[in-house]
Amino acid sequence: MKIRDLFGTRKSMKTFSIDEKRRSLNEAGAGSSATRDPKSTRVRIVTPRIGTGAAGQFEDSPVDMAEIGKAYHSDSYIRRSVDKITGLMFKSGWNFVSLNQDALEYVQTRFKLIEESTEISTEELLRELGVNYILYANAPMVKTRGQENLGGLQATGYYGGEPISGLFPVSPENFQVKRDEFGNIDGYSVTGGTGSGLEFPPEDFALMTYHRPTGRPYGVPHINNVIDDVLILRQIEENIARLVYRNIFPLQTYTVGRVEPGYEATDEEIDAVTEMIRDAPLDSIIVIPERHKLETVSSNNGSLDAYNYLKYFRQRVFTGLGVSESTMGIGDSSNKSTSDNQSSDLIDLVKDFQQNFTAEIQQNLINEILFEGGFDPTLNAEDRVTFQFTEIEQSAKIARENHEIQKFLSNVQDIDETRKNINLEPKEDLSRFYFTLMADSAIATAMATAIDPSGTVSNKDMPENQSGKASSPNKDSIKDAFNGEILKENEKSLLTATRQRVNLTTDNVKKISKEAILMSNWGFIKEKSLHNLPESLQNPSSLGSIVETILSDDLFSSKKEKKDFVSILTNNIIFTMNTLSKEEQTSEKLASRFYRYEESVLACYREFLSTEEEGGLE
Repeated sequence: MKIRDLFGTRKSMKTFSIDEKRRSLNEAGAGSSATRDPKSTRVRIVTPRIGTGAAGQFEDSPVDMAEIGKAYHSDSYIRRSVDKITGLMFKSGWNFVSLNQDALEYVQTRFKLIEESTEISTEELLRELGVNYILYANAPMVKTRGQENLGGLQATGYYGGEPISGLFPVSPENFQVKRDEFGNIDGYSVTGGTGSGLEFPPEDFALMTYHRPTGRPYGVPHINNVIDDVLILRQIEENIARLVYRNIFPLQTYTVGRVEPGYEATDEEIDAVTEMIRDAPLDSIIVIPERHKLETVSSNNGSLDAYNYLKYFRQRVFTGLGVSESTMGIGDSSNKSTSDNQSSDLIDLVKDFQQNFTAEIQQNLINEILFEGGFDPTLNAEDRVTFQFTEIEQSAKIARENHEIQKFLSNVQDIDETRKNINLEPKEDLSRFYFTLMADSAIATAMATAIDPSGTVSNKDMPENQSGKASSPNKDSIKDAFNGEILKENEKSLLTATRQRVNLTTDNVKKISKEAILMSNWGFIKEKSLHNLPESLQNPSSLGSIVETILSDDLFSSKKEKKDFVSILTNNIIFTMNTLSKEEQTSEKLASRFYRYEESVLACYREFLSTEEEGGLE
């Protein structure tokens, strides 16, 4: 194949777009969720309810949600702890995961369409729900329905009506729940600033709760137990502030007269002293006779040391909030071990929020959207699309993944079990894995680096200055040993990554070695280019400069040859990427295709070398 033919092959390659995905879903019967109606199998609660209102009436939460919001906005400790937990919860991001690519793309597309219609990004929606979930332990949300924003996708309402078209968070301070005598939810009410409210049926409203007591509809905020402690702490701090003020501006007494007869003060004398003090500047000096005495009333001797009380209630507040002093930015004398334990407690709290929040999102949103698209996540495991947070504790993740890999290497489990345990999909095709693509090239490279042009082996393990210079076998003996031990079936051939048998000549070894160098260079090119890939693809000179800088000169016989190959490879990359559909012209899609371009790079290089050997490009 010539390079010009390679361009034609790339041009004729089939591109995959979301439009094709829509058609495939339609042909497969998307929107046919009526084959199984989950609503018809729902079992109603039969145990008595527990609540603040009568059955059939709207009831309020036993916890004053307005007080919770006021505490968050007025107290720095509560605000910082909630923000810290929320930040850690979304720190590493999130994603949708599924074994069924159709189901995964369907859910992703539906959320993108909802974003477009509501002008609320999915990230913003989830963060707002997350803050309400952590602060109030209740994250209510209204679902609007319609067919106007499906973008060609087929969807049938989960409850027999229209599918979800919009998602809007609701303030936890402004909603109520109506239940029957057994606790089954009959409706929701959302009140506005005027006191009037809008009622919603259960199917158009989602309530995600955290630590919801049995028999009650509302979750209990985890900060509810610390509000009283915060009030006491604030009162102590206020009293300390008064004490500080009193010591800065102490009370002073001015005594006129003495108790001895004849030395008593008169009213005129007291009035004169009062007027003098009132009119005297702050930096003045007062000269008084023996019958006058000026004293400062100090509180140092009789005042109570409030520091220990302040520290005690502060620790109570931090314990209730699930944070430590170091987390809140307060330095202490604790050692690193204690600090690590405290950080671990916070991570455990965040993961508990993540686990419960994930389950609520799964149940209230994702499963319904899947049923609307004709998928059945309940009975068909491959149809399930899971909402997952990315691991926030990278050291623990690495340790867990290494443990799973070690079990695989020890023949305790197979590769599918290993991938599943580290949250990766099983793979049937292993041909594109590193050990498959590079194993043979690595062997050849090792052989090439061991043999120098003089026909001797480089002695790196025993240099000349250690125990003298030892003689080494020639390349023929190495080749014979290699063929005899590893490739007994064919003494003069090597199975390469291209799955073609080639003679193990010095030229072939060098060729394989160059290809290994090229693949190593390509890894650095990917790393350098992926930061601004869309911009690089629009600027051939910029991409070409990156390629030319990283490619090794050892791959070419001259600078002109390198320059020609850089030009061909750069144009090939840009041409291939431009064959993608508009739906795939995103940073994520481009990066994925760019990352999987190794075979094309290798084919381009091989074709280039063969063309050069034939006398150059036509």
